[in-house]
Amino acid sequence: MTKPPALHKGDTIGIMAPSSRVDRAKVAAGVAALKSLGYRVYIHPQTYKKHGQSAGKAKEKAKALHDLF
Repeated sequence: MTKPPALHKGDTIGIMAPSSRVDRAKVAAGVAALKSLGYRVYIHPQTYKKHGQSAGKAKEKAKALHDLF
C-alpha cells in the first residue's frame, strides 16, 4: 500500500460534499478549525449545491472529487 505524505502547515485541504447537503455553519466551523492548525482550505463550489437531499447531482459530486484530486 502506498502511503501519502503527511500534511504540513501551509498545505491546502480541499472540501467537498460527497453525499447529503451540508450546513454552512458547520462547514465554516470546520474551516476555522483547520485554519487554526495552519492549513489553507479550499471549498469546492459543489459543496453547497442542492438536489433534493443531496449535495448536487451525482455527476457534479464526481467532478468535484476529480477536481480535488
